[in-house]
Formats: sequence, structure tokens, C-alpha cells
Amino acid sequence: MGKSNYFSTKSVFGQLLSLIKDKTISDAVKKHDADRYVKKFKS
Repeated sequence: MGKSNYFSTKSVFGQLLSLIKDKTISDAVKKHDADRYVKKFKS
């Protein structure tokens, strides 16, 4: 089974996000008044 080059340079989180439609993400950002450019999560 050959390796896929599609996900080769992305983090696991980046791979998961790439599977979600952009519209879904932008709708969630608007709904929750979130900042999509934040690079860190407070947890």
C-alpha cells in the first residue's frame, strides 16, 4: 500500500480540519463569535 502525499506535511489537527468544509468552519466561527486566526488554545 503506497503512502499518501496529501497529508504528508500537515499536523494531525491540520489533517482533521482539511476534511471539514470551509463553510462549516466559517458558520461555526460566526455563530460562536470566535476568532479563526487564534494560534493557541486556552485549556
